Amino acid sequence: YVAYQTAYLKCHYPCEFLAALLTSFLDNTNKVVQYINECSRLGIKILPPHVNESDDCFSVSNGNIHFSLTAVKNLGRGFIKRLVGEREANGKFSDFYDFCKRMYGKDFNRRAIESLIKCGAFDGMGANRRQMTLVIDNIIEELDSEKRRNVDGQIGFFDLTSSFEEEENISSSFSYPDAEEFPKNILLRYEKEVAGMYLSGHPVADYLSVSEKLKCATVSDIIGEERYKDNERVLLLGLISSVKKKITKNDSTMAFLGFEDNTGGIEAIVFPKTLSDNPAMIVEGNIVLLRGRVSMREDEDTKIVCESVEKIPSLDEIKAPEKAEEKKPSGKK
Repeated sequence: YVAYQTAYLKCHYPCEFLAALLTSFLDNTNKVVQYINECSRLGIKILPPHVNESDDCFSVSNGNIHFSLTAVKNLGRGFIKRLVGEREANGKFSDFYDFCKRMYGKDFNRRAIESLIKCGAFDGMGANRRQMTLVIDNIIEELDSEKRRNVDGQIGFFDLTSSFEEEENISSSFSYPDAEEFPKNILLRYEKEVAGMYLSGHPVADYLSVSEKLKCATVSDIIGEERYKDNERVLLLGLISSVKKKITKNDSTMAFLGFEDNTGGIEAIVFPKTLSDNPAMIVEGNIVLLRGRVSMREDEDTKIVCESVEKIPSLDEIKAPEKAEEKKPSGKK
């Protein structure tokens, strides 16, 4: 009966159903990535968090799903509640300075503002992420000074009119330094840092054609849909997101890798010999081909026992052997 109900909701209210599902798994990044991929399959866009659109949970707007603000690090529930309340009471924020001015004193803090910048929550509001990062300190200092002046009673009766006029115009006249946007890899790294996942793309996206050509498995194939059995060999293309080394009882060094592609993340175990054979490739941030065996144990998350880590070939390198194979003589006279 429950299966019928959920199937009915997914069929007739797919956006609302998946938004609720994503909200219920906020603490499980792999599940969130899995359901975001399902949204993509159904043609539903997941829009990055934005101060003028997002709520505390995943929300639906015009057939799209807005990323939850609660999923962004360093944003307390009190801050999010005040943000949404301010937006509903006094309208959308016009730009970055307007947001800072209106939110000042409402659980406003530098870490929260930095996280909102890094996840793209101010995109399209007149400045790029690098420019906003560069002016945070200046804006906070200006707002602190204004507060001190008001507390000290330094604004006289005859200064009030000019003061109000300045407040109305300061947002539009606030100038940002002339600075280009962060490189794409930095933007993606910041998104992963504060949201737990990449929001505007994925570092592996540029290699999907290579992955398809090599018939690589995906992380979701292994941990989500369980298409593979224990000890089955797999080839994966993805990013090494973390490297933790450990000394064994024999004084050898092994490693535990965080490994991810655009469908999710999985842990890879690298034993000493494999680690010593691939020292240059097993580095955090590298995008590699990983060969190994699936390890499934009861009461444990599925892992990959790594057998080799290789450089990703180009499409031309993949096609070259194929062309050579085609040109081989058949042996027939």
